[in-house]
Amino acid sequence: MLDFCELNAEPKQSSAYQKTNAPEWVLLDMGLSGIVDTLLLPYTIYQQNQYGYINASRFK
Repeated sequence: MLDFCELNAEPKQSSAYQKTNAPEWVLLDMGLSGIVDTLLLPYTIYQQNQYGYINASRFK
């Protein structure tokens, strides 16, 4: 969701020490994230079946 907001935001002035939100980098990041998520999905499904759900209340 953050990448979509960055892609549609006004261009920012950037320096050498700041990240840039150039559309090609945002699209590359979105594409790579989708590929990695797809590749890791079988492993996460296996882990969830093996160990069960993680109780979110234990992180609070």
